[in-house]
Amino acid sequence: MFSKTSKHVACLFTLFVVVSLLGCQHLKNTVMETDETLVYNESVTIENLERIKLGNSETGEGGSTYDEVLKMMGGQHPADRSEHEENGTSIIEAKWQRDDLGFKFITVTFVNEKAIGKFQKGLK
Repeated sequence: MFSKTSKHVACLFTLFVVVSLLGCQHLKNTVMETDETLVYNESVTIENLERIKLGNSETGEGGSTYDEVLKMMGGQHPADRSEHEENGTSIIEAKWQRDDLGFKFITVTFVNEKAIGKFQKGLK
């Protein structure tokens, strides 16, 4: 049903999101105590998330390019980015944060520099 590459990409995406969420947990008390919102990237919005086109999960064909998403995110490089190659296929996980604490973010998975998956947390 799903290729081995698709399963690997899905597993990596899930792992990336879980690690990102756990890594920011220790900052939660600081935000609650000060009640501050520190803006990191105002281009990280639900509207821009919806503009990201997803392509074929194995080839990326039809998806927004990495450069197109980078422009949507105000030209700012992601706060977190990991890249590796699997069977000649480039896989990138990129996370753009709206705030310095990481409670509002967009994560995009790219295959061959074209978007195949997206996730958001905290955006309205």
